[in-house]
Amino acid sequence: MMSNLALEEAMRRQGITIRKTQVGDRYILEELDRLALSFGGEQSGHIIFRDYLTTGDGLITALQLLSLLDREGISLDDAARVMEPYPQILKTLPVGSKPPIETLPELSRRKAHVDSLLAGHGRLILRYSGTEMAIRIMLEGPDANLLDRMMQELEEAVAIDLAPHTPTA
Repeated sequence: MMSNLALEEAMRRQGITIRKTQVGDRYILEELDRLALSFGGEQSGHIIFRDYLTTGDGLITALQLLSLLDREGISLDDAARVMEPYPQILKTLPVGSKPPIETLPELSRRKAHVDSLLAGHGRLILRYSGTEMAIRIMLEGPDANLLDRMMQELEEAVAIDLAPHTPTA
């Protein structure tokens, strides 16, 4: 769900099918098991090679990458040139409650505005944290300056609709 769009586009150009899951390696492993696939990962660097382990392991990932580069006869530098990642902004903002996002008037209005500005050339992901009283915002697209302005707009909406309440004495 959170992989860089440029990676997804590069994979599609190579004829690679992409499956998306909820954030977290447990969901990736469930999907790998369900579809009998051997490889999956997420942006955080958790990469699972199911034929070897059911958790992400940096050493196995490094060995698999080196093996692939050797087999293909290319350098890591050449492999990295396959794509140029889009700028991406990730923010975690504290909230006082977690009502359904679609019920929040200001955030919904500004989300619609951001979606129209991105117009298929970027994306916005809004989701609550599963582990803390926070909302996570991910913006991605080719124009970093536009992303900064959109993030500011969304942060203001979160402050209006979801500001954590501070108890008064």
